[in-house]
Amino acid sequence: ILGEDGALLRNPNNTLGIEYLRSLSALESNITPITILRKGGAHNSIPEGELPRFTSATDLRGKLRISEDWDYVRNYLPTGGEACIRTKMGLPHLSTCERGILAKLRSMSAEDWAKLPDSGEAEGLCQRLYRGSHTTNSYTDFLDSVKTKRYTHARIRRLALWAFLGITQADRPSHPPYIRVLAFNDRGRLILREMKEKATVPILTKPADAEYLSDEGQKLFALENRCTDLYALCFDPIRPAGLEYTSSAIYVR
Repeated sequence: ILGEDGALLRNPNNTLGIEYLRSLSALESNITPITILRKGGAHNSIPEGELPRFTSATDLRGKLRISEDWDYVRNYLPTGGEACIRTKMGLPHLSTCERGILAKLRSMSAEDWAKLPDSGEAEGLCQRLYRGSHTTNSYTDFLDSVKTKRYTHARIRRLALWAFLGITQADRPSHPPYIRVLAFNDRGRLILREMKEKATVPILTKPADAEYLSDEGQKLFALENRCTDLYALCFDPIRPAGLEYTSSAIYVR
């Protein structure tokens, strides 16, 4: 249908941009979209030869996880980035909690899969997910067994993660009940001051603010906390639970 322009749809960043455009159109938004050319390594690419000016996060994570090549990664980190990863963040990876994911997937019925967002119940995907979770012995094998031309790896990964985190279609609010601030600089501080007066939903800069949310907001914040607790299992060593209730927004000077 699109001819040569159809090649644009092979790039995940382009398809994401197109979804933004579709949403803007559906909302009849007055936002004017701006495109920015991605330079250097493409999304999910592993460059070869000379160091590119920019590379992908996939490349950097692989260099650290497989060979701990800090000399390579250091070229792409901001000031303090290496120290932050080494001492605070660590390197999470799903393989660390693979058995936990498989345990959850094997405990699900086809009806449980149907409750997930974008479950593909009408397409028969739920039965395929159920069979895959009971006939494979690794997370990678599960993804490969369910994948087809119609059902991409990306979609299957999302469904598996929603299943592991216990997120159903019913858990997704129709609108954001609050805005969660993760970090801000001096300019952001000025904007936040203005938003406190003009925003139509509550602004959270510290966990204690959550107790003043609506019932819907508190339910979503509790879900965020549960997801973070499970994400903590992806680190080695495993992080403690309850980090959502002890982590405030970061002020970047």
